[in-house]
Amino acid sequence: MNVISKTNTPITNCESRRDIRIVIGITIVATCFFSAASYPSLEGWVLWRYYSEFGIDWYIDNLRSQCDRPLHLLPSLIAWLIPGRYDISCMLLGGLLTVLRAGLSIAIAKSLNINRASGFLFFLACVLQPFWSASGYERFHAAQTSFVLFLAAFYLCATPTGPLSHRKITAGIIISLCGFMTYQGLFLVSLATPIIFMMLSSRSLAYKTALVFVPSCVIYFAFQKGITHYFNDPIDPSNNHRFTTNSIIRIYTTVSNSGIAAILSMFSTYIFLSIHSALKREPLKKQLLIAIIMALTPFSAAIFHSSILKLNDPDRVMFPVMASILVVIIASCSSWEESIFNKKTIWLNRSCYVIIATSFFAFISEPLRFILLQNALLHQLSEHSDLLKNNPSVQLIDNTGVFGDVYTFLPPQISYATACYGIPGKFEICTPRSVLKIHNYAKRFPLKTTPICETMPASNYSLFLTIDYGSTNTLFGKPIIVHE
Repeated sequence: MNVISKTNTPITNCESRRDIRIVIGITIVATCFFSAASYPSLEGWVLWRYYSEFGIDWYIDNLRSQCDRPLHLLPSLIAWLIPGRYDISCMLLGGLLTVLRAGLSIAIAKSLNINRASGFLFFLACVLQPFWSASGYERFHAAQTSFVLFLAAFYLCATPTGPLSHRKITAGIIISLCGFMTYQGLFLVSLATPIIFMMLSSRSLAYKTALVFVPSCVIYFAFQKGITHYFNDPIDPSNNHRFTTNSIIRIYTTVSNSGIAAILSMFSTYIFLSIHSALKREPLKKQLLIAIIMALTPFSAAIFHSSILKLNDPDRVMFPVMASILVVIIASCSSWEESIFNKKTIWLNRSCYVIIATSFFAFISEPLRFILLQNALLHQLSEHSDLLKNNPSVQLIDNTGVFGDVYTFLPPQISYATACYGIPGKFEICTPRSVLKIHNYAKRFPLKTTPICETMPASNYSLFLTIDYGSTNTLFGKPIIVHE
């Protein structure tokens, strides 16, 4: 693995079976983790509840509220149409999206014929997504779908030599448009892709990417403006925040709050690209351009400028930032045809790979932890089904302080979740005044979470249940118990 020929591509034409096994192994591990993390949370419970009750009619009726992105709910509809329970289907969809990201990243690396070390970095960044802490959540399946479509559109124009056929250009524009109509988060990334390639790569690739992404951006922009004008009001009347200097400050503040793992991954990626560029004897200007463009990637989150809540949310802001960094990676190394994977950089490469893998496990552990908490509470409530049948209104007194956060049944999600599992009754979680609310995700917006139990009229409820930690320790910490 220390020496490879000039014609080697990073993943597809590996000299040893070990490289192929590593790539397959990483894909399998990532698929398993992303599948497990794709359990319903937040809006996922609402979708499950309404799909179960109204079916595809609810999807059609809800298109009015999503008219600027009519394909936004399509991934959830596909999950519902898959035979079996909706939560299992969501997990299967999360795994499928991971496999598609892996396949497209390999195809792009092969098409551009980039060197093995850089190609492996691009593969890891695409599959593990270490710059985006929310990559594993089911609620971002629409965003993941738009990212897969972005990669597919990019693949169609990622040909270093020869002109693009009209079929490829048309297909690329259609695929890119479908991505915007699923989730608009990559609009500015797509618009900036030809510029990044012009600055870091070649005019040929910049021109080809512009043939696909510029027309799709123009068409979607006209479509969105037309929809807004047709309905004679903003799609969301609360989203009326203008893009100002304060918006830029908010974006960079949110990026800095995205977690040490994401910041380390971004920094190690820059070090990787700049040192490889220097070893390639490229001018200092190239390394400076990489640094400047990496520093400007947060501007891609300006697509969310109309909503202060979204600008304060690392889960949303880091999605276009992640995609922008991937464009910088592939643009920087697309001209590195010969191998620079030698003893001078082997420890640099491995260090970068380890940081990316560590960030992935740090990020993916959060949704898994929340899934365990949600399932533990639902399981405990299901054991009280006989008691709940005769009590239509139930107050859940949370002595743990963890429930009621964004991903642990933010009110009123608990009632949707129990309905999905067939648990009778209407539930409301509250936190006693003496208990500290551990609602860190809600604080960053900020969002209102659970009410104080002492302020709620007791006459509104027919049953009171208390959520506590068990006394024994398990592999996953203290268990959740529910009692009267």
